[in-house]
Amino acid sequence: MISTSTVDLVRLIDVKELAQITTLSRATIWRHREEGLLPCGVKIGRSVRWRLRTGDPKTGILDWIEASCPRCQGLSTGLAHVLRALGLGLNGFGELGW
Repeated sequence: MISTSTVDLVRLIDVKELAQITTLSRATIWRHREEGLLPCGVKIGRSVRWRLRTGDPKTGILDWIEASCPRCQGLSTGLAHVLRALGLGLNGFGELGW
């Protein structure tokens, strides 16, 4: 029998489930992801999925919440807003995209 914690370690969630867990809107989740305010998730094709639990607040959603939602990436919020205003942003790998 597989324990719940083992299932959590391999479970991936989509933006809809992440919105339910965090009570954030989908738009806020995407904005926070771009600004490095939450774990960036895993890109699978054109989709993004988040690991439910990894033991690391930088990669696991429940770990991130339990650690009081620390910043996950180094890009300052102000710079992210400037990039967005210029029509630029970050792709799923933290690199500048068009």
